[in-house]
Amino acid sequence: MTQSKFLKYQTESASYLFCSDTNEIFRECSPEDPCCSQHDNMQKIKVIERCAPDGMASSASGNPVEFLSNSQTSGNTKRKPSGIVLYDKRYTFDEFLSDHSRLLTIELTRKCNLRCEYCGFGKHYTRYRSHSAESVPREIAEKAIADHLNKKKSGRTVAFYGGEPLLEFALLEYLVLFAKKFSKDAAMPMPSFSITTNGTLLTEDIIHFLVEHDFSVLLSIDGDRETHNRFRLFQCDGRGSFDVVEENLWRFVELYPDYLKRGLSVTTTACTNFRKTNEFLKDVTLFYPSIIINGTNPFLGVNYPIDAVACERAGCARLESASRNAVPDFLDWTNERIEKMQECLNDFKATLLRSWQQACDEWPFFYPNHLQRMLRIHERKVTRSSYGKLACACLPGAVRLFCDIDGNYYPCERVETSNTNLCIGNVWTGIDAGKVRSMIDYMIDVTNCEDCTGKHLCSICPSSMTNNHLEELCDAEILRHCYDHPRAVMTNLIDYTTIMEVYPSKLDAILESNSHVASEILQDDWVSDLQFCMSSRHNDVCESNI
Repeated sequence: MTQSKFLKYQTESASYLFCSDTNEIFRECSPEDPCCSQHDNMQKIKVIERCAPDGMASSASGNPVEFLSNSQTSGNTKRKPSGIVLYDKRYTFDEFLSDHSRLLTIELTRKCNLRCEYCGFGKHYTRYRSHSAESVPREIAEKAIADHLNKKKSGRTVAFYGGEPLLEFALLEYLVLFAKKFSKDAAMPMPSFSITTNGTLLTEDIIHFLVEHDFSVLLSIDGDRETHNRFRLFQCDGRGSFDVVEENLWRFVELYPDYLKRGLSVTTTACTNFRKTNEFLKDVTLFYPSIIINGTNPFLGVNYPIDAVACERAGCARLESASRNAVPDFLDWTNERIEKMQECLNDFKATLLRSWQQACDEWPFFYPNHLQRMLRIHERKVTRSSYGKLACACLPGAVRLFCDIDGNYYPCERVETSNTNLCIGNVWTGIDAGKVRSMIDYMIDVTNCEDCTGKHLCSICPSSMTNNHLEELCDAEILRHCYDHPRAVMTNLIDYTTIMEVYPSKLDAILESNSHVASEILQDDWVSDLQFCMSSRHNDVCESNI
């Protein structure tokens, strides 16, 4: 029998084991525990118990590795084993891709009225996109939308992206009405829509339209005036955009105070004042309940190559003398800056253990993302035996699909569209299953998922794949993620188990009382069943029980 891989960790109260093959969490009892005598035949680990909210139930006896592999559930988890299994004949790989589409994102335009210093379109990067006056032709967007809505397992969500998509508001209006008419004519359910905007163009008419068509609106603002204006500048004159965005933010609230399908996208940098940003968010989260925290640095977000020469010439970056790598200010995570961020995070965690509600009210910067991580662990899949893992967090083309202005398909909007290696098809020929398979195989080849203690809690995605100077796929970003991931898993497990010790039923209560939170955070549909490893080295058929 293959030995299970498990990670031992400690909270302030107890020691635990996490089995990376079955996703189970066990608590280790002391030898003095009354139940210990039942487990004398267990090697090294005297007693292992399930971590459950209703007290610690004694485990069955047996070899610890066998016990870890054969157990059914743990960690207060009621999730079934993976719903998609290899070597069955309901779906071939190609059929799965052709039938499933959760989210389509359309690049409406590459025009933007801001020039955010850290933007992937910006001057600092040797590759990635660049601003232009181009927008997507109607026929390309229509074809992408129609194909997405026609899928048998369509999530029926269309997102609009830029550039700044509201610079093409007339086109957006047309495409929304097109999608609705297409659905009505085909007797399909109405689609849902979302948009990410910099907030500078939110007039009353635009706000009325977005609400009328039930948009999920994500507005980009980086916190207080000083923090926001440091990098989010108007193209025309270099002014900070905070005052305009704040005015529009509150105009939206005045027009529709009870509209809750809106949120804020906050980009953190090495320069972020976390306490000031948190104070700003405390004033607006009642009306913008969804807070998305993004990062621009190597360990919080996607890292694109920096143009060292251009940055040095512009005087906007510090150059590391040894490597001559450019470090722009927004990526310059000095020890002092890291310590300040960690102080805020520790204060939040301490508040959370004293009072859940107080932490929710006083720390909107940290609370949503922390809750999301905890719920993902809480609702992880638990199996009786080891099972494979997709080599990235999603199945490109099925979970997310990005259509650029030229009609080319990419796994998502974060992927380098200048990288033809990551193009997986186009609107005229559809998704190329062979390219998707090759992409997954590449990630399998450069990673060691089967030996990773956090393989089922992994968030690595195709955006980690970049090109080197020879325009060949480069695995540096993937390997950096793999290097950092086990430490992140350990931290998250400690945080999760500590919460279960202090609030044994809190996460269940949140899931039961906020079904929309569960669906948004856990994506509890066929996407959550993508817990298998698809590779050309395996049989290419699978089955879904949904």
